[in-house]
Amino acid sequence: MNLAPLTDPPSREAISIRRPIRSMKTLLMESLLPHQLAAAAALGVFLGTLPLIACHTIAIIFAATLLRLNKVAAVAASQFCMPPVVPALCVEAGHYMRHGAFLTEISMETLGYQAAERLLEYVLGSLVLAPILAVAAGGITYGVALIISPKKRRAG
Repeated sequence: MNLAPLTDPPSREAISIRRPIRSMKTLLMESLLPHQLAAAAALGVFLGTLPLIACHTIAIIFAATLLRLNKVAAVAASQFCMPPVVPALCVEAGHYMRHGAFLTEISMETLGYQAAERLLEYVLGSLVLAPILAVAAGGITYGVALIISPKKRRAG
């Protein structure tokens, strides 16, 4: 008796953050043009930088759907904005805009008791850093996608 499945599983390569070049090649083989992949990455990083606490993924999927961008690429790119690095940069930028100096003390007072001020600084800093990081992510993604994309799909 043969217990083999009737159909073979699809031979798609997995998209993984551990292998970004292979993942980009896989996404480009799925009819994505380099500019579409770059736009999805820029959207993911832009929304990933904003302080949409506990709803980044929902916002990214919603915006990518509205803009007809690749949802997987957008969510994957947003993972580069995970704490602590990007939120800390946003807080530092916001603190600098408010006080003219960087936040140098990390203590229970600055992070716990002054949490409302840090949240305001996070919002201010993210409004400055989100477009900058999005343009950088989109540009880098576009450049890499042009290099690794098949020749027939570059024009578009």
